[in-house]
Amino acid sequence: MTGSLLTFTSGPLRADVHVLGFPVVTIRLATSGTDGAVYVYLEAVDPGGDVSYLTEGCLRFLHRRTTGPTDPVRLGVPRTFARSDALRVVPGNPMEPTVQLLPVSAVVPAGHRVRVAIAGHDASCFVRYGPADETFTLRLGSDSHLDLPVRYG
Repeated sequence: MTGSLLTFTSGPLRADVHVLGFPVVTIRLATSGTDGAVYVYLEAVDPGGDVSYLTEGCLRFLHRRTTGPTDPVRLGVPRTFARSDALRVVPGNPMEPTVQLLPVSAVVPAGHRVRVAIAGHDASCFVRYGPADETFTLRLGSDSHLDLPVRYG
């Protein structure tokens, strides 16, 4: 399954990290479709390469409008999901969907890596929102990032 996902992996952690709250991933992307969704998984990778699932989130592109600032420590990404707040998807035009992951409390040990895995579809759980031949173009850099709520001490 990992071979079909786009993944981004940190370097080894220097100390234990307690992830506590709503991780948020913002991705600058364009799609060839007029609708679609993105599925994001947060994982821990041990020094031997074994992967542990931490949490996940998904967002249909039409529902990408937010109603306030993102707060990964408290409530994540505020949205109404109201029909009147839907944003049209224009093929080829860049968007910045902000994907709130489910709340998590987990300790990622020193030496492990944190990984974000991204997919355009999760057939085991959801109906496809975009066309089967939909393609995505991602822009890396500061436009795409992970806000990871951590607790120190």
